Order: sequence, then structure tokens, then C-alpha cells
Amino acid sequence: MRSSSKLLAGLTDSGSAAGATFFAGIIAVRELGTAPLALYALLFSSSVLAMVLPRQLHYIPAQLGANLERGRAAPHIAADGRRAIGADLLTVVIVLASGLPVLGQVEPPVFLALALTAAGFAVVSPLQDHVRSSLHLVDRHWSAAVCSAIVLVTAAAAAGTLLLTSAGAVAPLIPFGSLLVANAVSVVVGLVLLRGSETHARYVPQPLRIRSRFLFAEVTVQAAWFGCNSAVLVLVSAKALGDLEAARVLASPLNIVTTGLLTFLGPALLRSVAAKDAAAVRRGVLRVLLAILGAGLVYSVALAVLAGPVHVLLDRPVDVALVGARLVSVVLEGFSGVLLYLVFGMGRSAASLGASVTAGLIGFVGTVLLIPVLREFALPAGQSLGMAVRVGLGLRVLRPTMTGHARHAS
Repeated sequence: MRSSSKLLAGLTDSGSAAGATFFAGIIAVRELGTAPLALYALLFSSSVLAMVLPRQLHYIPAQLGANLERGRAAPHIAADGRRAIGADLLTVVIVLASGLPVLGQVEPPVFLALALTAAGFAVVSPLQDHVRSSLHLVDRHWSAAVCSAIVLVTAAAAAGTLLLTSAGAVAPLIPFGSLLVANAVSVVVGLVLLRGSETHARYVPQPLRIRSRFLFAEVTVQAAWFGCNSAVLVLVSAKALGDLEAARVLASPLNIVTTGLLTFLGPALLRSVAAKDAAAVRRGVLRVLLAILGAGLVYSVALAVLAGPVHVLLDRPVDVALVGARLVSVVLEGFSGVLLYLVFGMGRSAASLGASVTAGLIGFVGTVLLIPVLREFALPAGQSLGMAVRVGLGLRVLRPTMTGHARHAS
């Protein structure tokens, strides 16, 4: 398959997956009241945090193991799923517990509808990501795109059906419930599409000590962002957290670019790192940076021009400045995530962990300290500061590889 076709498939894949989440977020912003929307923001943040457990402990290490094999082999999905059961159970507990701060402000049926569907979504979504990534590994890029398109179409159909059935009564079920159903359907289709592909049956998980570094590198950041949301809720208001969630939803399509680029360029970049091809690594990193920056600029202009229609879509005013601030943090987080993916692939798991811990702490502390001055703007400002630090630390580790003076991995 030509590179242009692979890139188009990767962007279609990530775009459809992100589009489904974006659609669900729009429904949440439109249909949920102040307190339920604040609950949705906490649950979404904790879902992203909890998903890291099965993804970083089991799924991504299995993908890396398959990617570094000669030829085209997919991870053993069934075995990976069995290994992830313990992490899945912990995921459910984390998501359910995350909504407790607003339990008294939300009616119990609404709380249960949002929390239970969020927990189910947090378990199924990483598995769906794993199936799609496996399709990419065996060069079935358009099959992966089909899986994501199924998520988008199924989520839209489920949400539309629920809304037409009387949105008031079922609105809490829509945002996460539609994604839960859509991802489950996509997993089944993806497993069918994987049939006949070679499986990396010899895969042996790395020691837990190594995988835990990969886990905590991402957990630290997502836990810090959950802490930032909680700080805004406690120190500012539920309304401010709802406004931030609306801005996050509008900024989220930019994740399409970072996810698509990592899906398309990640394996090639890892192979360039392994081959110690400094020029190829430099070109790859520069391409990622320019693509993310260009997409962020274009999207910012588009949102500013279309602020009126977006206001109608959300049925609430759009704070363009707040959305812009969140876009900056998305750009920095996306680029730093690509860098740390390479750092971990180099075997520098301790360096990856250190960079994320430092960035997460700076982001959380910065947010808390800035809240008295910047109010809700403190969150994207703190996150941007933390991610800028992670970019710097990632580049520092990669510099020897990018200059052709690579050191031995540690």
C-alpha cells in the first residue's frame, strides 16, 4: 500500500474514532444540566485515566512486541484480553469512584446512568483501540478505518435513536452509552477482519517493572489532569468545569491529527530509532511537529470563523479564547506523547516515566496556583506548561539519536 493511502487510512481511522467521541461530547454539552455536565467531565477525565491501565500494561507492550518482529504479525488479541481482566476491574472501580465528589448534586438515576455507562466504555474502548492497532500492524489499514467508521456510525445511530425516543428521560445514557455500544460492535467486526492474519504467538510480556514504567508515564499525566478538573470544581465552580468541558469537546478534534500521525508514522519512526538512522528520525519528528502545528492553526481559524454556527450546535455561548487555550495544551500534549512513544521504544522507560511525572506535577501545581488569578483559564495554562516541559525532556533524551550519537539504552 502506498504511503499516501496509508496516511489517508490512518487519518480516516483516527478521525472516525475521534468523531464518535466528539459527537457524544456535543450531546453531553447540549442535553445535560450544570451538575450532570460537571459529572460527565469528571467521568470522562477518569475514563481516560483508567483506560491507561489495560492499554499501557498489556495492549501497547503487545503491539510494540509484534511491531519489532520481522514480517507482519498481529498481537494475540484473546490472550491480551485475558491478561487485562485485572486491569479492567480496577478501571471500573476508578471510574465509578471518580464521580463521588458531585454525588449529592446529581439525582441518583442520572448518576448511575452516567457512571455505569462510563465504566463500560472505559473497559471496551482500549480493547477496540488494540484491535484497530493490530489491523494496522498487519498492513490492513483500511480495515482499521472501517472499524472506526463503525464506531462513528453506531454511536450516531444509538444517540439519534435515544434522542428521538425522548431525550429528557434518557439523556444521561447517551454520551457514554452510545460509545459503549459502538465500540463493542467495532471489536466484533475487527476480530472478523483480523482472521487469517499471522499472530505473534511467541510474545512474552516484559517484566511488570518495565511495563509499570510505561503505565505510570501516562497515568501520572492523566491523574494530574483529573486533579486539575477536580481543583476547578472545588475552587471555582461546577459551571466553570462545564465551560471547560465544552471547550475540551471543541478542541478534541485536533487529537485526530496526533493519533493519526502516531498510527501512521509511529512504527516507521520506531524502526528508524532501532536502525540508528538519525536523519530519518529527525525528518519524522519534524514532520509530526509541523503537521500538528499546522492542523492546530487551521482548526483555530475555522473555529473563530464558525463561532456562530458552533454556538447553535452546542446551544450555549462559545468562549473562543478558552477553546484556543485548550488547543494549545492539546498540541503540546500530542507532540510530547509522540516523543515519549519513541523514548519508550528505545528502551528508555525510566526517562519516559521521569518526564511524565515531572510534567504532570508541574501541570497540576501550576493549575492550582493560577486558579486565583486565571480562574478556569488556569487549567489549560497549567497543562500547557507541564506539556512544554515534557516536550523539552523528550527532545533531550532523543537528541543523541537525532544527531547520530546515540547512547546505549537504559
